[in-house]
Amino acid sequence: MINKLFKRTHTKYKSLFKFLFFLRYLISIFFISSTLFLLIPKFFNYEKKEVSINNFLMQTYNFEIKGFDKISYNFFPVPNLEISNVIYATQLKNFKFKTKKLVIYPKLLSIYNFENFKANKIKLFSNEISTEFPELKIFIKNVVNLKKKIQFSNSDVILKDKNNPLFKLENLDFSNYGYKKNSIQGNFLEHKFKINIKDDSKIIDFKLLNTGVSIFINFIEKNKGSVKSKILRSKLKFDFFYDKDELLVSNLFFRNKHISLNNNSSIIINPYLLIDLKSEIKDFNLYLLQTIDLKKVLQAKEILKKINIKSEINYDKKKLNNKTVNNFTIKNSLIYGRLSFNKIFSALDTKFICNGEINLLEENPVLFFECNINSKNTRKLFKKFSINLQNNNENSLQLNFAGNLNIYNNKINFSSIDMDGIYQANKEDLLYYKRIFEKTMFNDNFLKIFNLKKFEKFILEIS
Repeated sequence: MINKLFKRTHTKYKSLFKFLFFLRYLISIFFISSTLFLLIPKFFNYEKKEVSINNFLMQTYNFEIKGFDKISYNFFPVPNLEISNVIYATQLKNFKFKTKKLVIYPKLLSIYNFENFKANKIKLFSNEISTEFPELKIFIKNVVNLKKKIQFSNSDVILKDKNNPLFKLENLDFSNYGYKKNSIQGNFLEHKFKINIKDDSKIIDFKLLNTGVSIFINFIEKNKGSVKSKILRSKLKFDFFYDKDELLVSNLFFRNKHISLNNNSSIIINPYLLIDLKSEIKDFNLYLLQTIDLKKVLQAKEILKKINIKSEINYDKKKLNNKTVNNFTIKNSLIYGRLSFNKIFSALDTKFICNGEINLLEENPVLFFECNINSKNTRKLFKKFSINLQNNNENSLQLNFAGNLNIYNNKINFSSIDMDGIYQANKEDLLYYKRIFEKTMFNDNFLKIFNLKKFEKFILEIS
């Protein structure tokens, strides 16, 4: 019975069994053929294909290979060409670019047809880029606008100014396709950051992760746009216009709990870096000056050498935390570490003028100063410092003094003190004022001499 059933089944599905056995051979042939198709290119000499590969990279990605170590073929996980230690030639004057491993994923037919070589995508691993900012911007824009797929992994970028390193971006990753499309991730000053590029490179959204720092840049036109940023608890926004030699900043507004100001600035890049700042203060807390670590600033001498700054700061509204001050103007000039300044401020019918100069690159910087106090109402001025004058008249005062001040050692020397053209301090008087000033004003951080209570104590000591 069982034999009859098997015989009927075998007869009925005989054609199907024959097809399945035939398909087994067909699959085997296909598998062997495919394997050979993928394996045979392993034995090609790809150095002879260099010209075709280079032409493809130039036409599709605008990359020209200047030098490399070797080209090898891998068939797993998908067929690809791996080029090691690639150095690229570029038309940008100061742009240097090399890759430890360039992987090209060719179309299947291109493995055998290098005369018409084409690829689906390329990946660049362990890249080193050294350039100046304008050229880096051109490079990024060209990469973002590529229609073919490209991916950068573990890239280091050194930004320079006339071959002098400014800062370094490390471990950068970028892809113009996939779920991380047009997103740059990496490290800056040991902090991770992320940049999203949107709307055909017109919008750049930068975030320094876990620091509270973010910058949003909107390019309204080719070389014109606006910036909004948050730095910890500070807010900054401004408009900008730039060309290859200059950056203009306008309508700048900065605010935190210590200061609020408007600013218009220009930054000249060529032939040398020069920053020109003009600021108007809306609100200010003198405590901000006392938080500056002046010694750390002075230790950054290499940076101070490279910065050339002219600045003008103005205040002319009664909004300061210290209601005593009516207005002030501060003009500074920093050129190759030498700082000169002119400070003018008015308070209590009194005008204070101070000029000075200091070389910040010296091992022990010494500040040389000349100051003038012109008061139309000494009664009103001294009353602020709790000094009662026997004479009730509103007398005027003209006081001139000069000297030098050692920032590191908190020492001061007065070279001259003149009051109303009548009194001129002798050597003993100058030494006396020196001792009192150092005792009352230099018993703490140098920048805390701006504390009003210290001025009050000093005046009471010498009055």
